[in-house]
Order: sequence, then C-alpha cells, then structure tokens
Amino acid sequence: MKNNSISVLIFLVAFLSCRKGDTYRLSSDKLKDVVRDMYLVDLNVSAHPKAYRDSITETYMQQIVRIHGVAREDIEHDLALLQSDFDLLDTIYADILKEGKEMVKIKTKSHAKKPGLR
Repeated sequence: MKNNSISVLIFLVAFLSCRKGDTYRLSSDKLKDVVRDMYLVDLNVSAHPKAYRDSITETYMQQIVRIHGVAREDIEHDLALLQSDFDLLDTIYADILKEGKEMVKIKTKSHAKKPGLR
C-alpha cells in the first residue's frame, strides 16, 4: 500500500508540475535509455517481497541517475510528460523491443555450435 501511495504521489506532483507547452529535458536517446532501465528495474523489483520494494526501487533510481548522468527531477519531469505522449511512448517501447530482439539474436549466434565440435 505504501508503495502505491508513493507512486501516486510522485505521479501527481510530476503531473501537476508539468504545464502545457513544457518540453522534454532529456534527449530522445537518453529518455529511451532511462525508460528501458526503469522497465528492467520494475521487472527486478517485482520479484522481491513487497516490504523491500520501496528501498530497492530507491537504490535503483539512484543508480539510474548516476549511470545516465541526469538529474532525478529531469527524469520525473520527462516521465510525467511521457504519460500523455502516447506516440513517443509507443516509439520508445518499439525501439526498446527491437534492441532486445537484436541482443537475443547476437547472443543466440554466439552460443551456436561451431562446425566440427561436439
């Protein structure tokens, strides 16, 4: 329940702080990278007991900020804008899925049996 309340609060603050005409602060490539990492965080965190999810999410969020060299406020701002920008959101997720498929192809090729080896 606490996790849901915090998520709703962050969303509301970010949503209300965004005015019509606001622009994205992160480049489209950086935003895509952040969204991809946040998606992976969400998958990872959901595997942990609910009692630990808030602190684990916070730790990952700090890592995302550090790895990508962006301000947390900029991430929250852009994610709030992205909530209502369905075309960009669709494009970002399509790119992320395409990259994931390419990674699977590369990994599959590298694990393929080499001729003459058994």
